[in-house]
Amino acid sequence: MEKRVEIKREYKDAQTEGRLYAFNERNGVDYSCDTLELAWKENKVRVSCIPEGWYNVIPHVSPKFGKCFWVKDVEGRTEILFHDKVNFVGSINPRTKRSDILGCIIPYEQSMDIDGDGVKDIAPKSSTVAMDKLLELYPDGFTLHIYS
Repeated sequence: MEKRVEIKREYKDAQTEGRLYAFNERNGVDYSCDTLELAWKENKVRVSCIPEGWYNVIPHVSPKFGKCFWVKDVEGRTEILFHDKVNFVGSINPRTKRSDILGCIIPYEQSMDIDGDGVKDIAPKSSTVAMDKLLELYPDGFTLHIYS
């Protein structure tokens, strides 16, 4: 059986929250964490999460994020990554004046409201802990199923 990851989504106004389940070959869950993505805005480039569906995900080394995963064959989109080093997803980073992502999927273990705007943010280093675990479990990539 192939290695697979599932993300069960819940759509919010400012962002898309998810619960990630990392399955092994015996169909058991080896790891689970939360995910944050941009809000659903009809799959518009750089402002929306990607559509629900099945995707192949491969290992990748990003010049900006280092070791991560690349979600392949997303209709109408390119360079959708699973990566870390993010705090503000769907809310505005006070330093850069924009969201920290442009359509990617961010796994994490702990959230907080860093800037007090009422929108969930990712606790510092929390996405790195989750990303390191996924890279350890799936060095060769996985099949991703996103659903609500």
